[in-house]
Amino acid sequence: MEAKLNKTKKSLLCLALCVTLAVPFCTGRMYDSAKSYVSMLGLTDPVIVYNGAMIVDPVTGKQLYHCPLQNADALDVLALAEKWGCHSQIYLDDVLYTQEYDEEAEVYRKHTGTAAVATHRPLSQCLSTPTTKIILIMNRELVPKRLAEARRLFAGRLEITVSKPEYLEFMNISVNKGRTLDYLAKSMGIAREEVMAFGDARNDVAMLEYAGCSVAVANAVEEAKRAAKYMCAS
Repeated sequence: MEAKLNKTKKSLLCLALCVTLAVPFCTGRMYDSAKSYVSMLGLTDPVIVYNGAMIVDPVTGKQLYHCPLQNADALDVLALAEKWGCHSQIYLDDVLYTQEYDEEAEVYRKHTGTAAVATHRPLSQCLSTPTTKIILIMNRELVPKRLAEARRLFAGRLEITVSKPEYLEFMNISVNKGRTLDYLAKSMGIAREEVMAFGDARNDVAMLEYAGCSVAVANAVEEAKRAAKYMCAS
């Protein structure tokens, strides 16, 4: 999701609000980072955040669904981050934490508007409650190789995706945007054929594959374009 919604995206959302039953907002961001967009657009339907790991009612702020990582898996991811020497972040009760507020944390703040809380101790010692997801931030040139390595190491244990070129994201094996959109649609009595989804990033692929009508924007990554049935302007 871009820092600002351009005119094309705003027009598409306004059209959707006029002609559909519901407009769930679906993003990889934490809810605290996404809610300003939800408020700006006047959306009242459930919001899918954390790449599908959580659903929140924007009217009440209540969590309707939450599927965090198992602590054992989270500890293994954090150990891998230490081995790779890369920045890591965890999300506890919709609060973002990192061991030290470094350059990568500041880059993330500029991208999302959310500043991480520095723990000043290893994140592995901070899992008093399960983390909703883990992000590792690294040089984008390293991401393809490390994505492949992580998927091999955690095959059958974790869902791993990329949102921004520098972000490697780890979720519960049951989590992706497509599965959670399916869960939400069924809970609202909406058939898959009636679901329309827009996306542009690799973490949108499962959602685009699920939706009865899926649209990738013109500047989407190739994986998203292949998953979508239609294209539209950026």
